[in-house]
Amino acid sequence: PPPTLCESPDQIQSYWNLFENYFGYIANDTEHVNSQLLMDDLEGIRDGSRGSLRTACLTLAIGIESLAKRLLPESIDKIQNVQIDELLKYIYNWGGDFNIKNRAANIVGNIKGCRAVDKLYKWARANAVSDSLVDAWKDVRNPVAHGSSVIEDQQNSDNYYRAAELLNRLVASIIG
Repeated sequence: PPPTLCESPDQIQSYWNLFENYFGYIANDTEHVNSQLLMDDLEGIRDGSRGSLRTACLTLAIGIESLAKRLLPESIDKIQNVQIDELLKYIYNWGGDFNIKNRAANIVGNIKGCRAVDKLYKWARANAVSDSLVDAWKDVRNPVAHGSSVIEDQQNSDNYYRAAELLNRLVASIIG
């Protein structure tokens, strides 16, 4: 789609403020790690959008997940993690098949980490961003990340563009 048209000088200034904030973000990233990773992710998402809807959805969904996991703050529930550790002890002491025990322990152990979706919902609520944008990202991500095909219909196109809006809001929030 074409770029958004600015209908007044006030809208143009908002664009330049965002641009200025981006350069400030780069300047404050003295190691140039986060800013370079952000640029790499955005370039990959842009390149992926040139392919099929499935490719565009995949690169957008994984790009958003990557940014969320890397750049949004962790929120770890220490009480929950203590309970998970107790459950892991139970699993390790279980007398069943070794392979099943390890798979179960990996599944339960993964609960300790903060998932991208959890970070996105928490960020959205803190920044007055509609949960429906995160929902659209999930609707785009889950099928393509697990190898299912994406039907090129209006619903999937709408979800793609809502997820793209989520990306834009996330980037604007990250760079200030």
